[in-house]
Amino acid sequence: MAFAFAHVPVRERGLAFFLLLLPGMFPPVTTIIPIFSAVRVLSLMDRTETLILFETAARLPLIVWVMRGFLARLPTEMIEAAMLDGCRLIRAFFRIVVPLAASGLVAVALISFIDTWNAFLVPWCSPTSTPSPLPSE
Repeated sequence: MAFAFAHVPVRERGLAFFLLLLPGMFPPVTTIIPIFSAVRVLSLMDRTETLILFETAARLPLIVWVMRGFLARLPTEMIEAAMLDGCRLIRAFFRIVVPLAASGLVAVALISFIDTWNAFLVPWCSPTSTPSPLPSE
């Protein structure tokens, strides 16, 4: 997705990028109640996949934003040269862009891992079908 925002010319690219970044502008605390309601309606309570999906969606704006900036600095001439040599865009992406962007991918993976590790609020408030008692002293 970041590669598309960086290199594929689309008419409303700026608006689409803004709409992708918009959920990342809200603190996670403000999304707990709507997510809890949606998870309850969709019957996805007590599932690990729900937590994985939420954490992935919460990190996606940051990942795309960082990778877009990194991929925009890669030389487009190399991709164009690969396409002139007969590569399709998808093959040029995997043969040219991914090896050049390996350091950016590692940086984004580390940032995302640390951010997810520090995000204690969402798993703590994760929806369960059976209420747990509050600890008492």
